[in-house]
Amino acid sequence: MFELPSAWWLGRNNSKSGLWPSIVQRSPRGRLNQRDGRRAAAAAEAQAQADAYAVSALCTQGEELRLGLHMGAQIAAVNEDHQAGPILPTGPSQGNVFRMSDLRANVPALGTLLTAMVTPFTEDGKVDYDQAATLAEKLVQDGCDGLVVTGTTGETSTLTDDENLGMFRAVKEAVGGKAAIIAGTGTNDTAHSVHLSQRAAELGVDGLLIVTPYYNKPSQTGVRAHFETIASATDLPVMLYDIPGRSSIAIAPETMIELAKHQNIVAVKDAKADFAAATRVMAETDLVFYSGDDGLTLQWMALGAVGLVGVTTHVATRRFRELIDAVNASDLAKARAINFELEPVIRATMTRVQGAVAAKQILKWQGVLPNSVVRLPLVEPDAAEIEIIRGDLAEAGMDFDVQDGSAGK
Repeated sequence: MFELPSAWWLGRNNSKSGLWPSIVQRSPRGRLNQRDGRRAAAAAEAQAQADAYAVSALCTQGEELRLGLHMGAQIAAVNEDHQAGPILPTGPSQGNVFRMSDLRANVPALGTLLTAMVTPFTEDGKVDYDQAATLAEKLVQDGCDGLVVTGTTGETSTLTDDENLGMFRAVKEAVGGKAAIIAGTGTNDTAHSVHLSQRAAELGVDGLLIVTPYYNKPSQTGVRAHFETIASATDLPVMLYDIPGRSSIAIAPETMIELAKHQNIVAVKDAKADFAAATRVMAETDLVFYSGDDGLTLQWMALGAVGLVGVTTHVATRRFRELIDAVNASDLAKARAINFELEPVIRATMTRVQGAVAAKQILKWQGVLPNSVVRLPLVEPDAAEIEIIRGDLAEAGMDFDVQDGSAGK
């Protein structure tokens, strides 16, 4: 699994060995420095090795980077398939306190391009773990450095616990060490979420995605207690999932600021698009933000998000990779052009039918999945919906022969 010794900010080297922990410390309010002695000693040793490796990578690349940390170290963020621009401070740090607001929006953390994977099924509705592994391998090969397994798009609400765990295991075995594996273990039952999270941790996943408790409509005090209880159940980094359109309640900025004090709560997938609230949270905490809306990736990254947890990334992975890399390289013109190009693909995937339904249908047309089976209450698109989706995709030059699944330009 990913090595996350004392920080969960991840960089990449330019060798085949995969991912390495960067030297960036998550130290606001001394949260990560409050570990017990045994874990702190192990973390310090692992971090020292990572620091040495980072400096070596910097020398190899000939780039210089000063983050203004108390360590005074210099590193470069380098991807084996592509190079991100240097990460530069944009504001003063407060002593030894490292703040997300001190960086541009290209700090990699648990990956920058994450796909919320669909869960493939066989024709008779059983989970197809082999197909899940194949899909994970393709997504990583095409540019994903993180995968969310059995989130909303993974139809987690209609999976059994054994099926959820089976998906974590299959994806981990397929691409573990090549990309961060984030397990969707959040439900509206705190105790059940704790159980799933602990079982996922035993399987070696790299992080947890925890959604706001839905249907119950708890107070903000209850929301905070829910997240903190789950986050305390393992040592894994936690990504909060703020999606009031599904949960019926939002995570208030004040609640998020308090949650940021928990040493394991490190990131937010935001599907709320309240940019003013997010700006406040980014300014007052070190939480890492991800766009939870495919169509707002560029906007979110301009604000300070590090990347996307997406669905359309199933079917246009490489273009989303290029979009994120363009933002990180400060190439706004290229990023804007890609964003415009992706709009009809996002429209086809996210606005005509439910996202998992559309993604599976398009993946079938692309020859990636053998079928587009979903579980009730979801159903496959009807003929009229198919034609609308195909029309959207045609605007992006994605023309499919529905009979054999082939695509042409």
